Amino acid sequence: AAKSLLCGKGLLIFLALWITGGRRPYARWLSIALFLGWGAVLGLILFLLAGPEPGNQLFLFSAVLVALWSGLMLAAAVVVARQSFRAWRTGAELSARLEHSQVRLRMNGGLTLKGGSAGLPFCLNTLLALYYARPEAARRSWIWHRFFRKMRSEAESWAGTGVITGDGYLTPVVIEPKLRACLKHDRIRQILTPRQRDASKQTVDHLAETLTVAVEREAKSSHLGMQLGFAAEKPRLRAHGCRHVAHTMMALGGFADKWHRRLTTSGLALTRSIQSISAWYWNPIIGRIAGRM
Repeated sequence: AAKSLLCGKGLLIFLALWITGGRRPYARWLSIALFLGWGAVLGLILFLLAGPEPGNQLFLFSAVLVALWSGLMLAAAVVVARQSFRAWRTGAELSARLEHSQVRLRMNGGLTLKGGSAGLPFCLNTLLALYYARPEAARRSWIWHRFFRKMRSEAESWAGTGVITGDGYLTPVVIEPKLRACLKHDRIRQILTPRQRDASKQTVDHLAETLTVAVEREAKSSHLGMQLGFAAEKPRLRAHGCRHVAHTMMALGGFADKWHRRLTTSGLALTRSIQSISAWYWNPIIGRIAGRM
């Protein structure tokens, strides 16, 4: 599963998720410029569809619209292709190192492992150990560098559970005891789980409410005759349901970007509009030329 995420099917799934709705390595000025560019495209489309008759300026407006749209699409394609190539090349290098290395797993505190629900944490820790062994390799790829940096800096606030198959898919596990344990831990704020019904936000909120009520009852029963006030907030925990280890990479690396996902959807809609405008403008011209021939 770790090798699949480095340079196999898992990485392809991640790249597909990242392309459709992932954060880009844009500088702030470039993000603003792209936003203004897409705003200009939208404005031109609305002007051509609902504005006054452009007359002889129709060709000019259409040419500017197509040129602006083409430039934005080309810039996006170049960034995606460049980062995908670097991620694949870096992943292949790390995978080759993993193939010729030894991975040793250690559990402190006298714990005993039962079942396969620790497969996902072991897979992710294997990748993190690989990064510690070769940190300079990950710096060549913005995707891998961001993923490992976020996972290393926020490791104490994350937990994970799930049986993982050889090709990286997660299968359901008994989840409620693990959620309760995470809610009782002060530092854990995020948990990676297989995508299953009993790991939803509603379930986590219900368990947090139940845990808070139980603590209050225990405190009141141990201090009979005293009026107690509870100002502490409820335990907070966010569950990330994942079908594949690639989804865990999206969550751990903070790649998900709702604004970019909406921008991608809007870009597709604008592309359809541009195609309709182009057909509306060029079809009569092509028909006249064909008639003269």
